[in-house]
Parts: sequence; C-alpha cells; structure tokens
Amino acid sequence: LVVADAVISPSGCGNIYMNATPRVVYGWAQTGTFFKIFTRIDEKSGIPRPALWLTFALSVFWTLPFPSWEALINVVSAALILSYAVAPVTVAALRRNAPDMARPFRVKGMAVLGPLSFIIAALIVYWSGWNTVSWLLGLQILMFVVYLLCARWVPTAHLNLKQQVRSSAWLIGFYAVTILLSKLGSFGGIGVISHPFDTLVVAACALGIYYWGAATGVPAHLVRLEQEEDESEAVSDAHYSAPLSPTTH
Repeated sequence: LVVADAVISPSGCGNIYMNATPRVVYGWAQTGTFFKIFTRIDEKSGIPRPALWLTFALSVFWTLPFPSWEALINVVSAALILSYAVAPVTVAALRRNAPDMARPFRVKGMAVLGPLSFIIAALIVYWSGWNTVSWLLGLQILMFVVYLLCARWVPTAHLNLKQQVRSSAWLIGFYAVTILLSKLGSFGGIGVISHPFDTLVVAACALGIYYWGAATGVPAHLVRLEQEEDESEAVSDAHYSAPLSPTTH
C-alpha cells in the first residue's frame, strides 16, 4: 500500500503541475519579461505548447541528478516553500507601487503577516540542510547568470534589463545569503554558527531582504495591471479590425 501510494501520489501531483506550470510560463512571457516564443498557443487545443515542452524538459531535468527518492523530495519540498516565499514580498511591493490595483480581497495585517511569513519560509528552506540548499539555490543563481548571458534575446519592450535586474536583485541576494549561512550553520554546514544562533541570523537577514524586495519592486508607472492590458488589447484589435478609410487606400 505504501509503495502504491509512493507511485500514485507523486503522479497526481506531477499531473497538476504539468497542467499549471505551462500557464505560469505563458503568463510570465505575456508580461514581456520572458521569451516571446512561450506566448504561442496551439490553435486546435488552446494549450501553450512551447511552455508545455519547457515544463516537460524541466521536470525531466529535475529527476536526473538525485540519487534517491528522499533527496528528490527534500529539494522539491524546499522549492515549493521557496515559491511561497516570493508571495508576501510581491504583495508588499504591489501595495507600495500599485495601491489602486483592483483586488478581489485585501488581506489585513500584512505589515506583520508579510515579513513573518517570509521569515518562516526562509527558515524552512534553511532547515532543509546544506545539501538541499546548495543544490536548489545554487541552481537558481546559475539560471539567473544564464539569463543575463542571454541578454541579447531577453525581452525588454516592457522592462529594460537594468530594471529587471534591479527588481529581482533581492531574490538573488536572498539565495546567496541563504547559501552562505547554510554553509556556516549547523544544518549540514560546517557549524561555525551554532544553533540556535544560526536560526536567529537567518531570520534577521530574511527580514532585511523582505524590505529590500518590497522597496525595489517595479516602479508604479511600469506596473501593468490586467485591466490595462485587456483594454490595450481591445484597442489594438479594434484598430486592426476596423475598415480602411478611403484616404488610406
């Protein structure tokens, strides 16, 4: 029964992410800060097929370097928490730079919940240990470097590369600091910073990085609201569908 669950449960989770991730990639490309090829949609199925292939390639890549199921689960779990860590910083940055954005609901107490949730997420990632942190966050930094090396092809119509780097530098800083503290700490590291002082240092650094990220979000005049994008697309469609006037022939 346990073995069957070990097969069925990850398969279900994998199917969910194989359906959700391509749409995240598609949305990312739609904002103008990822390669335009991933905005293509298959006409028959309505599926963002290039984004789906990228998701498949990444899923295969993630399974290759791990010697055991336990090692894979550790990294995947830390990666999931890492994805949650971005959310409170994003909310704080949007409230600062786009206070008039339409919201279906507004979370109260974000001044406390925001930094607290980021600190907790940072601690969970840190507690996953040096082997997991060094692989997961090291790979993120490497991918960021590759992105910069591909600067020639990076979409800059909406945000220039300098602004993209400025608004994401806090995240790279978070990765680098976490790797350093993990190496020096007591969770698989060399133990220079003993427990519980390493946990306190991580929490303090996470708090500072939270406010760094909130302060360096995309400037207000560059924030693209969904409503604005829809209106822009509607105007564009109307322009191209309108009949030509006699003077334009």
